[in-house]
Amino acid sequence: MQTVTGRINEIKQPSGGYVKPRSLLRIKYDDGKTLNDNENIPPQLIGIVVDYLTRYMLTEDVYESFDISYRGSKIATSYMLSRMKKGEIPYDFEKADQYGFGKALYLIDGIQGLDDESIKRACKVVTYDTWYRNPSGAITSAGPEEINPNRETIENIRIMVKRGLTFLEENGPVVEAGVTFPKCSFTDMICNADADYLTNDTIWDFKVIKSEPSSKHTLELLMYWLLGQHSGKDELERVRNLGIYNPRKNIAYSISLCLIPKAFIEQVSEDVMGYAKY
Repeated sequence: MQTVTGRINEIKQPSGGYVKPRSLLRIKYDDGKTLNDNENIPPQLIGIVVDYLTRYMLTEDVYESFDISYRGSKIATSYMLSRMKKGEIPYDFEKADQYGFGKALYLIDGIQGLDDESIKRACKVVTYDTWYRNPSGAITSAGPEEINPNRETIENIRIMVKRGLTFLEENGPVVEAGVTFPKCSFTDMICNADADYLTNDTIWDFKVIKSEPSSKHTLELLMYWLLGQHSGKDELERVRNLGIYNPRKNIAYSISLCLIPKAFIEQVSEDVMGYAKY
């Protein structure tokens, strides 16, 4: 079994993709702001920070918003303790705690808004996400001490979070931030997934990227919708549109499900996700 993104990486889509990116409706927003070019932390971390801070500003629940980082920090602590028990490094519980869980708690507790210090802490704590999503890769990944966003990076993140909040306010209300799916949604092929935002009739995914959406991005959204159709949750079953919002480019992309060929939907449902005939 795979996550949605893992499954997408395994398959070959038809020419142009199951949901062709060129078929998306494209709307450009203008807030009069220009992002700085001199960012100094990895783009994937910036994307996670923008996502989590946007959720936090919406919900005011910092631990729920940074839940993956929080979970990852526990795995990091367990890794250090296992090495200590094996005698690979001297046993020191306090040091293990400060390597992972304790450090994450300290960082998360200091996130209080979009001030410089909060954004710095967010950039550091999301390094623990790798421990949850890819533990083997986390061993060699940069930790919180190695991530120190410069002024330009901090300002870019603040601008992008504000853009996301404005976008969701104009296109909401938000029904759910951090969309999860019940066990009944999953199959022998798909075991885990979470989408970014659900409004009354649209699943939205935030992509903080410099490029246009790809067929992998649009397929991801279609798979989220199919998971929702098997969820038994009314708010997911009434979704009629799929959307991507990119706060870096300040552009929204969307498509009505009625414009996606039924044959493609059936193929994704059966062959890609493992549901019975759609």
